Amino acid sequence: SKKFNELVTGFKFLIIDEVHEWKEHQGIIASLFLMQMRHYYSPFQIIGASATIDNPETFASSLFHKPVELVQGSGKRGRMTISMLYPGEKYSQRDVIVDVLGKLTSNGHRSLSFSNTRMGAEEIAQSVSQRKIEIDGKERKIAVKPHRAGLRQEEIDRNENDFKSGKLDVLSSTPTLQVGINIGDLTGVVSEFIQYPTLTQRVGRGGRDGQDCYGFIVLNTKDPISRFYKFHPEHYQVDTLEHIIDSENELLKKINLAVASRVKAFTEKEIEEIKNDSNENMFPGHGNAMKELIENEILVKDKKGNFTPTSHISEENLKNFGLRDIGKNVIIKRNGKKLGSWNMPMAFEKLFEGAIYLHNLGVYRCTKFSDGDPPISTVRDTEDHEKHLRTTPKEEITPTIKENVDKSKAFGLDYSLSLLNITKTIREYRERRISPKNLKNPQDKTEEVKFCNNSVTVPNQSTGIVIDLNPVMDKINQSPQIEQEKAAVFHSFEHLLIHAGNMVGGGVSGDVNGITLSNENKIIIYDQSSNGGNGATVRLFPHVKDLIRRADEIVKLCKCEDGCVKCIQSYSCHKFNDDLTKSGVKTLLKILLGRDTFVDKFQVSVDWEKKIEEDKIELTIKSTVNSIVPPSKA
Repeated sequence: SKKFNELVTGFKFLIIDEVHEWKEHQGIIASLFLMQMRHYYSPFQIIGASATIDNPETFASSLFHKPVELVQGSGKRGRMTISMLYPGEKYSQRDVIVDVLGKLTSNGHRSLSFSNTRMGAEEIAQSVSQRKIEIDGKERKIAVKPHRAGLRQEEIDRNENDFKSGKLDVLSSTPTLQVGINIGDLTGVVSEFIQYPTLTQRVGRGGRDGQDCYGFIVLNTKDPISRFYKFHPEHYQVDTLEHIIDSENELLKKINLAVASRVKAFTEKEIEEIKNDSNENMFPGHGNAMKELIENEILVKDKKGNFTPTSHISEENLKNFGLRDIGKNVIIKRNGKKLGSWNMPMAFEKLFEGAIYLHNLGVYRCTKFSDGDPPISTVRDTEDHEKHLRTTPKEEITPTIKENVDKSKAFGLDYSLSLLNITKTIREYRERRISPKNLKNPQDKTEEVKFCNNSVTVPNQSTGIVIDLNPVMDKINQSPQIEQEKAAVFHSFEHLLIHAGNMVGGGVSGDVNGITLSNENKIIIYDQSSNGGNGATVRLFPHVKDLIRRADEIVKLCKCEDGCVKCIQSYSCHKFNDDLTKSGVKTLLKILLGRDTFVDKFQVSVDWEKKIEEDKIELTIKSTVNSIVPPSKA
């Protein structure tokens, strides 16, 4: 804003802590924002700091668009112990997280719980709040609150301060607390599955005052990625691809230039320097984007002869461009007053008409979604019979391939890195009732299909990998099953590629999604983004061969007959996991791979299937945690 610019004019140093967090989509936006800052301000020096990045020089150079000098050192902190827990078949991931938090609290430890989604943090907080513990012979409930984006600032501040002061035993957080914020003398951290560098960052929130800290990553028995690491645990620490910044997102380049000109208009000389990609220009690689903005009259001359955005682009739309997402900010209202907010595109999937919305331990029902300017989701308090309901939308997805950026081959397949238009519509959703006692494993509960009175459609621009099976269709169709069940086989293959992509890219469910075009014999794996891409598929593109091998390994590791959430099903499936076939996709992968299958480079000799009889496991978290975590010395 202009006010902020006036306050910071003349600064000499810009310090970016936890610089490794600025990767993928956020890294792209931060990199572009740094260009804007060079355009606005006098010269300044950037200092980045990180304790958990493997390629600091390469990454920082791509983020800052400048050569960097590496300075290394060491810090002082308490011992950090990290344990990986895999629940038995009788327990869910949430059961284990709640039990571990309960035991940590009983032993006098103050803890953080990390979930990967806002609703996950709310669900954990609700489950923990019902948990009773005994301390010094007295029974009481665990004091817990959520901490996440979308809460009102006063709620976030209050929950954070209550934890710092000792009024709360546990904070149930999204990644909002994994960087930057000193939240006191906590010594316990529990996390859902996340890539290893991010896990060390989360556990690093504890032990800041020199105390020992105990971290737990809890795998999900119903997640193919977690199951893979159960059998190949040595791969967990090395599977994350290098941090990179994909600076070739043309949509973001155009928006970057438009936003920059809003605060400080471009002179004709600057326009020419950018168009020609001269060494003096502050926006390297933006030449084509600037040419298009001028040709299409998005940037036009003002009265002084400088270039600013045309009046057809509203100030509100330009303000929507932020460091986390350029999707519009959806305002959540209750009784006419703001309750919270959520950015698109995730708001589209969570705040549709009829959706159940969780907020600071409260449960609400969305009654209307208005895609205005700004968009508004209206919610009401739930009735007693609605408080234990949860909802999942069914999305109709229509992709359009705009342009192929790169192409390659693997196992006879053609595949390309492509710019995409993705149109999504929600007309119906599934409603399920969960256990009111412990919110245990909602996927096992009865579901009912509901229809929205008013459907909502949103367009998204993204980047994806388009896998073309046409070159091998003659070979594939030699299997009668594949020929008869092609749509189900390809749909199952799509899910396995999503699982493998989230694994190899060092991510979790949510980075990428997919769509099968069985009539065209194509599968598209695309970034979950509304603004041109988050960088995930760009990182995955050179590793498609490994994705296909891991897809084969995932389906082989699961011993079910017909397919389940441990192999070919996906929580993010917009078709509710209808029309899948495990035997069919196994046949497809056998035809494609032959003998070129996944090889465990660590050559682990333990036969985990025999060692761990899943149906007989009686996991006792009490003994597990006691053997690792001593009572707090505080």
